[in-house]
Amino acid sequence: MEIPMTDDDRAAADRMLIQALDDTDHPDKAVSLLMTAAMTIMQRRYGAEKAVEHMTQALDVAGASIRRAIHGGAAG
Repeated sequence: MEIPMTDDDRAAADRMLIQALDDTDHPDKAVSLLMTAAMTIMQRRYGAEKAVEHMTQALDVAGASIRRAIHGGAAG
């Protein structure tokens, strides 16, 4: 399930993105840093097993969103 994002949410995400990129020497490392932070947040909230489930679902939703953007609305 995709969680609706407000303009403030998007601005916060942009700030985190910029900070991660500025603090690392490679985009892949920035992604790893952000994913580690996300997993830590989820694990603290839900515990390890549920955190993995939530992160897997989040990756599925993100992938579908990227595919829709690339293919003009057709996911899959």
